[in-house]
Amino acid sequence: MDRSSWRHILTAFSLLAIGPLAGAIAGDIRLPGGSPGATSLSSESPVHGGIMLVIALVLVGATGTLGARLFGSRHGTLCAGLVAAWIAWNQGTTEGVLINARSGAPLPALAVEGMVVGIFLLLTASAIFRAAPRFKRSASPGQFRNLPMTLGAVAVGAGAGLLGVHLFGVESLKGQSVFAVFVGAVLAGAAARLVISDADESAPRDAAFAGFGSIALLCAAGPIAALVVHGEGVAAAAFAGRLVRIANPSAADWLAGGLLGVPIGVWWASAMMPPSSPHPAPT
Repeated sequence: MDRSSWRHILTAFSLLAIGPLAGAIAGDIRLPGGSPGATSLSSESPVHGGIMLVIALVLVGATGTLGARLFGSRHGTLCAGLVAAWIAWNQGTTEGVLINARSGAPLPALAVEGMVVGIFLLLTASAIFRAAPRFKRSASPGQFRNLPMTLGAVAVGAGAGLLGVHLFGVESLKGQSVFAVFVGAVLAGAAARLVISDADESAPRDAAFAGFGSIALLCAAGPIAALVVHGEGVAAAAFAGRLVRIANPSAADWLAGGLLGVPIGVWWASAMMPPSSPHPAPT
């Protein structure tokens, strides 16, 4: 069996075996009152939900690291994103959590969950890049050559990602939320690559890491934005389906869409650059 066949087998295994397992683990939670539709830290038992989330996230990271080690970082993020998509599918929505609570009380827990998942996204991206065969210890992700440029890439990427989510995340339907984050992540990755436009080998990887940083930032900002924009009327906004759009995706939605979208955006922007850049995307 040739190498491409093993690549497809790992992709299918991530989608059809590891993903459902991670989704079942992360989805083993209930809202206060016993109904389904919770997120990990807004569930009736945040400790249980947090433990289940950590186990599921470990599966995401392990799958992505294995894919990167065997076939490169782009395949690693693909496999990790497919597993994360199952977690997102098996968890609830921000709107549903607020409707069940009939108040904004769950928002702090949702913000903490967003921070935890955002940090995990960055750790997973770092592990995937380090596991890739072409990784160079002298230029590891996170050790950027120009910190102001990197912070600028994160900020510009966050703005582009917010635009994508605002345009496509009209409602809190699960599929629509994940797709909206995916589009936002593509735009974030492309924007970060246009800011980090160097032609050397590590630039696409640094841009991808900055793009993941943008998505991690938005992941934590969603519940905070809902609290700031709606205040005490956040439950009424949830009932009316009028939450500020950055708050519609759950933390798991941001994780899945970010892993799947950012590498595509980096590749897309790299392909539009002058041919002096010999490495169009991180591998």
